[in-house]
Amino acid sequence: MAKNLIIFSNSSTNIVNLRNNFLSFLSSKGYNVTVSIPETENKIIFDLKYKLNFKLSIIKYHRSSLSIYKNLIYLINIYKYLKKNNNDLIITFTVKPNIIVSFANLFLGIRIINVITGLGTSFLNKYLIKIIVLFLYRISFYKSNLVIFQNQSDRNYFIKKKIVSYKNSKVILGSGINTSYYKYFPKNFDKKNINFLYAGRLIKDKGIVELIKAFKIITKKNPYVTLTVAGEIDEVNPSSLSQKFVKKNISRKIKFVGYSSNLRDLINNSDCCILLSYREGLSNFLLESASIGRPIICTNVPGCSEIVDNSNGFLCLPRNIDDTVDKINKFINLEDNIKQQMSLRSRQKVLQFFDDKIVMKQFIYEIDKILK
Repeated sequence: MAKNLIIFSNSSTNIVNLRNNFLSFLSSKGYNVTVSIPETENKIIFDLKYKLNFKLSIIKYHRSSLSIYKNLIYLINIYKYLKKNNNDLIITFTVKPNIIVSFANLFLGIRIINVITGLGTSFLNKYLIKIIVLFLYRISFYKSNLVIFQNQSDRNYFIKKKIVSYKNSKVILGSGINTSYYKYFPKNFDKKNINFLYAGRLIKDKGIVELIKAFKIITKKNPYVTLTVAGEIDEVNPSSLSQKFVKKNISRKIKFVGYSSNLRDLINNSDCCILLSYREGLSNFLLESASIGRPIICTNVPGCSEIVDNSNGFLCLPRNIDDTVDKINKFINLEDNIKQQMSLRSRQKVLQFFDDKIVMKQFIYEIDKILK
């Protein structure tokens, strides 16, 4: 008899952009899957629902709200829903579902897997909130069957804080990349036309402010260099950039193109992909870029450094504009044949470690083991 799985995430966009291959693998294995999200702003979720034959459950909440009352209402609604419906396994992604769904499940005892896709803004900025979030994780994960991390650093941190143990935690490198969709696209590098690409949410934690400042320095001396910034302002995130900031920094050399439904074309047309994030779970943008065969510049932080080494790009210091400018200049001045070698190494690295067939096999193994 097919097992019933329910997946919780904080947005429809998160499911569409980051979990579709996971849902596809679950569907191919014959699981009955329900996806619970707080909204359906990304309408592609309905096409995905039809294609992969999963159920959709909308349990509303505000993903960045700190209101005790609103979060308590969400917890009660989760408890009622889980108690009413027959599920063999819960899988949670993102911070609020990880904490609140797990807390509700303390009283139900359904088997549960938590996936830490990143530690979030609270771990980077506000000390008091960080202490509270750690405390909530410790309580919520008390009965978790397995906590999956996307990088070893996050796992070590949670073990050190005694939130998880070595026995009930595991590292699985991201959600995997469909290397057939993000296939290798050869690039003819041209020193007279060099385009860098950033893609992601327009929030400060992604290093956007440092990125813009660095490129203002770079483009003064290198008129043939451009930066394309793809992504939307995330107004519910406390670290979000403002419309005023974006308008102020638009120029002939720094282009903001908004949300792109076809990131492959942007990556194909770029010479180097860049991300100056303060911390990641495991950057999907960098994985997609590497799969297509682009050299990468990123910060030497968890979730980025796993994808990049000296053979396929450069690592720079987080929040350090001078070091970022230095690494960008290094790439600009490389000979074309070295850039070609970096391009090939990026693709090889993804095929070796991050292909979705490799990653999903690990996920399915853990799910089967818990359900048995």
